[in-house]
Amino acid sequence: MPTYGAFFLLRHDLFISEELRGMILFYVFFFSFLLPVLNILFLWYRKAISSLYLHDRKERVLPYVATLVVYLVSWYMIRAQLPAPSLSAAMLGASMAVAVTLMANFFYKVSAHMVGIGGLTGAIFFLSISQGYATIPEMAGLFIAAGVLAGARLHQEAHSPFEIWTGYLLGWAPQVVFLFL
Repeated sequence: MPTYGAFFLLRHDLFISEELRGMILFYVFFFSFLLPVLNILFLWYRKAISSLYLHDRKERVLPYVATLVVYLVSWYMIRAQLPAPSLSAAMLGASMAVAVTLMANFFYKVSAHMVGIGGLTGAIFFLSISQGYATIPEMAGLFIAAGVLAGARLHQEAHSPFEIWTGYLLGWAPQVVFLFL
């Protein structure tokens, strides 16, 4: 989700060169997708988790902590080295969404899929408002994707409606905080 969000944000930024866009997208993809996936595979290989699906909320703690660390590193690198303030704010929002999801995980299971799409939807929505982007097609696509994803998670009986909505809101809310304030 952060890679798509970065692609969207960079597409609207006329002051960033194509070469720099590629580097930023690589950073975001590497830190927000590749490292978390490799971490989960490593934990599964080492038998620290019993399934790649992470059905047991107790097994989600290590992957969430590792993901939080790499998201924060990604945010720091973008903030410190690249001229992309809106992407930096969105990455910080994503980091905080993971942190809040980690804390909520100690009490009940939250849909991490919905946290991701909620954060992406929130980031694009609030950036479109604050920076005047015309995002009606993107927002329509994201709402449809969120509905399909929520339906799939419910159909698989992976989550309850409460866990779905909580996940979506936990993704959406940090974007409000870091992009509007």
